[in-house]
Amino acid sequence: MAGRWLSLSGWKHEASIISDFEIRPVKTEADMKHFREVLQPTFGFKGEAGEAFFHIQNAWVTNSSAPFRHYLGFLNGQPVGAATAFYDHNDIIGIYNIATLDSYRRIGIGAALTAHAIREGQAAGGRIAVLQASRVGLNVYKLLGFEIGVDIGIYSDS
Repeated sequence: MAGRWLSLSGWKHEASIISDFEIRPVKTEADMKHFREVLQPTFGFKGEAGEAFFHIQNAWVTNSSAPFRHYLGFLNGQPVGAATAFYDHNDIIGIYNIATLDSYRRIGIGAALTAHAIREGQAAGGRIAVLQASRVGLNVYKLLGFEIGVDIGIYSDS
């Protein structure tokens, strides 16, 4: 995977308008259920590891001082995308969990969610955004201005 970074000094991005698309923060357990419905099929979170991931994320949802901010993208009222930003009163914003359901890809949802998470972190004082880019997201992140930082190896013992 490619580790990428983006300077937020003067960063702006005009996203394409997607008709009937809305981004909302995840604030309730019901919102978290939708977040899970998007992330689980996109990333294949299954079994104990998947349950642990969502248990941890759910624990932060109602905590207003949590360093994680989750967002959902709705198209025609249906949850179709998700994103997470991590910032804890420092200059660096981590962008995670950018996900779009397969049947809604290639219309700008991932870019819109990523840009939204970046703007929220920028407004909170972030100066640099970082992320790990999968092959699926590389073009989106290039479009938003992310630059190559490092290559990240993935170890698997299977």
